[in-house]
Amino acid sequence: MKENVVQLKGVLRSLYLEHNQSRSLMAEAIEESNTIVIDMDLTGRPESQNAEGAKKGYFSGKRGIYGRKLARVLIPDTQEIIAEELYPGNRLSCQVFVEMVQQMESALKIDTQQQRGHICLRLVGGFGTDENINHALWLGYQLLVMVFSGNRAKVLAQSVEQWDDVTPDGQAPRQAGWVQKPHRYGRTTRQLAIRKPNKKGGCRYVVLVVTDMEADF
Repeated sequence: MKENVVQLKGVLRSLYLEHNQSRSLMAEAIEESNTIVIDMDLTGRPESQNAEGAKKGYFSGKRGIYGRKLARVLIPDTQEIIAEELYPGNRLSCQVFVEMVQQMESALKIDTQQQRGHICLRLVGGFGTDENINHALWLGYQLLVMVFSGNRAKVLAQSVEQWDDVTPDGQAPRQAGWVQKPHRYGRTTRQLAIRKPNKKGGCRYVVLVVTDMEADF
């Protein structure tokens, strides 16, 4: 069975390499000095505890259940899934990041700093550990990622000098401001703090790490 899965993956990879739009999009981005956004996520899939790889883990809105986690790398502009991998249910986003980047690079034939510099990895907070952020920065990628630690976000937000309203229509109020004393990573970044009021008082903070020095959001 495992041999069949490997063979099927090989066939799918060959078909992708032959028919994908992503590599031409990459070539166009390099030629025109544009940036391609690539998303990465890890989605929980509840399963029977007898399913292969099913483990107890965190699944949104549910506790104490078994399942697996599906990691995917996607280019929104073409809606193409570049890479995907199924993990045990107790696997965390931060634990699969490096492997999924390697799969992405293999699929897109990425092996130079020039290519990586035209890709912005857009990541949710589960991926945003110091190790993962620095790994992406050292490779040369652009980033838009939420920091993993809520406590650090709260500390960083204390240096914001001006908060501006950024509330989307019909949603709960929120404000954003640039962090004046950013956390130090392996490359220069800008860090944007966002705060939202809690129902019980106070605010919840998140911080986005970005490498686009001209971003104003």
